[in-house]
Amino acid sequence: MLQDSYSSGQHLLGLLNDILDLAKIESGKLEVHSEPFNLPVLVEEVKPIAEAYPRKPNVELVWPDLSELPEVLVDPSRLKQVLLNLLSNALKFTKEGTVGVQVERHPGYITLLVVDTGIGVSLEAQTRLFQKFAQADGGHSREFGGTGLGLVICKHLMEMMGGTISLSSEGLGLGSTLRITMPIA
Repeated sequence: MLQDSYSSGQHLLGLLNDILDLAKIESGKLEVHSEPFNLPVLVEEVKPIAEAYPRKPNVELVWPDLSELPEVLVDPSRLKQVLLNLLSNALKFTKEGTVGVQVERHPGYITLLVVDTGIGVSLEAQTRLFQKFAQADGGHSREFGGTGLGLVICKHLMEMMGGTISLSSEGLGLGSTLRITMPIA
């Protein structure tokens, strides 16, 4: 019972923080403090948290080799928030297979990808996912929970840090890929 109480409290705290972040974003009072930061260090901080997230027993988390990457210009705590949100979503919507983080280096920016073999997103639903309180499908949202605020907040945070976020999926049952880009410092 104590574990259930703790988990419920953590869930409520997460919801409250999402609502407060959204209110700050909408009022123009949310601040990000971008600085040059080592991406491998940030991913190493994220790993143990993501590994502890609930997931189905036949879902594997796959991590990239991030050696020799340049520093990126981000607010480390906000990028960590974004990456954890994306990993949490991917683990929640993946019943079997993998959830992996991948990295791509491009001229002037780095792309982190969260790729899953989960339930996927219909092409029609993809147009709504970055809107407040939007979820891909009522049936899935009832099954998996959530407020529909996470991706909206992530989108604003990435834009405030000079980056982007996007989702691609070939459709239902075909997994999803979320891409976040950030400038090289």
